[in-house]
Amino acid sequence: MDCVAMHTNSNSDSLYCIGGWDGSKQLSSCERYDVKSDVWNEIAPLNQARSGLACVVLDGNIYAIGGCGDDDQYLSTVERFDPGIGKWENIASLQHARYLSSACVVGNKVYVIGGTDEDENLKSVEVYDSTANVWTIDFEMEKPVFNATVVAI
Repeated sequence: MDCVAMHTNSNSDSLYCIGGWDGSKQLSSCERYDVKSDVWNEIAPLNQARSGLACVVLDGNIYAIGGCGDDDQYLSTVERFDPGIGKWENIASLQHARYLSSACVVGNKVYVIGGTDEDENLKSVEVYDSTANVWTIDFEMEKPVFNATVVAI
């Protein structure tokens, strides 16, 4: 598995492992770990297998962002998982395909930072507005970055 997102609500605390690489192929499989019961369960798979993706939680939904797909093509696609419904849905795609990018949530918006595409490491930062279901390039960093970790405080 490749990506972990934490979802907390009044009923349970859960960790989600989403997609990834098993050494020979990208994965669409997803699992949820219930911290209270100490149990792992499979949940609905991603619509598209992906590794090297970024993940965040916004408004109780998990977002699986970019990555590398089955055909080793870098992805601009984004999927959203609603734990209450238990289903992944495709939402608006990124402006640029991104593999090994970083993501965080600030002020009810998803920020995706850097990564790499088919040609180069990226300096751009994309922002997702969930109300409008649209990604825009907000700004560029001075230097490209990929496979980094970001946090929002």
